[in-house]
Amino acid sequence: MAKDPDYLIKEQFGRRLRLAREASGFATSNEAARIFNLENETYRLYEVGKRFPKPHILVALSERFNVTLDYLIKGPPRATNENVAKTA
Repeated sequence: MAKDPDYLIKEQFGRRLRLAREASGFATSNEAARIFNLENETYRLYEVGKRFPKPHILVALSERFNVTLDYLIKGPPRATNENVAKTA
């Protein structure tokens, strides 16, 4: 069976989601699932990179965990050529 072409994006999203949850004081994924009115397994699958949330859930996650959508989806900002030029 072929891997999902987006598996790496989902895996990295899941890792960032877990970090955001923990930084927000939620010790377990079950606690977070309850806050978002999700099944425990559904939320757990987000964190392990097996599922990706619908847009309205994604927005709620970013707001509750006080992180940007960009961070959850793409990760921390990277230096661009323009940014590097400004600091040189």
